[in-house]
Parts: sequence; structure tokens; C-alpha cells
Amino acid sequence: MESMTMFKPITTFNPLLAALLPQTHRLLQTAHLVLHPAVERLVLSGSRGIGGRPRPDSDLDLSLIVAGNALPATEPEREQVLRAVLQTTLSTWQGAVDCDLAAIYDERVCGLSCLAGQHTLPPACTNGEQCRFGVYKVQKGFAGFIPWAIIELGRMYPVLEIWRR
Repeated sequence: MESMTMFKPITTFNPLLAALLPQTHRLLQTAHLVLHPAVERLVLSGSRGIGGRPRPDSDLDLSLIVAGNALPATEPEREQVLRAVLQTTLSTWQGAVDCDLAAIYDERVCGLSCLAGQHTLPPACTNGEQCRFGVYKVQKGFAGFIPWAIIELGRMYPVLEIWRR
């Protein structure tokens, strides 16, 4: 695996971030945010996102959207890549607040337009079905795939795509 120090921190974001959320923008610019090469987009949600009212100790909810062509089709290789995606960011994070990360991947080959741009509610999926994607986490005593049955999609919104490769 490549050394995490080889990756440059991300400091340039979607201009909407600075315009709508100047405090969150400042936090991200100084957090030493490093993303694995498999990450194609970064999405902000939660209380530090649009429509949120963060407490001073609120964490930063970030979804790392993983490129479909970066994921192996089988296990355990798929899980190893998703874990590396999260560890790349977690191991270099120097933010003033904690970050809560999720690695998100496209299960239905729909392009995840539900997490592109800015949305206050989950939009209709481009494939005509309800939105669905894979989620992998490695924090707060948990490591693994999150079962779709327990995901409350509405709680994730509003979302703002803040960076794109």
C-alpha cells in the first residue's frame, strides 16, 4: 500500500461550501483532509452541513464516494479497498473536530446522482427504483458493511457535494 503521506491534502472545494457554510469550509481547509485515489467525490451531511445547527463539539459527517471501477467485484478484496479508503482519511485527519466517515459505493450502477450536487431530500433514482447504495464504516467500535435495512436515508439529507476528482 502507498504511504498516506504521498497524498496531497484537499484544500479546494465546491464554492458553495464557502458561501453557505463558511465555518465548515474553514474546518475542512485546516483539517489536513487526505483522500484515497479511489475516492471520486466527497459529500457533506449532518449538523455541519446545509440546514444543520452544529454544537461546538459536533463532528463532521463526510461520505467518501468510491469510484465503481476502483472496487473489486469479490470479497475480501472489496472490503480491503473500502477499509483503505477510510483509513487514508482517518490516519491523516487533523481537524479541530472529529470526522464521521462512510465509504459509499454504487450498487445499482445508477451513478449515485442522489449524492451529487445539492439535495434537501433523496431524489428519485435514475434507474427508476428507490435509492440504494453500499455503505462501509470503520469507526465507533464498528467495522464493516452497514445493512441497508437499518439505513435511514432521510436522516442523511440534506447533502452537499463539496469536492469532485
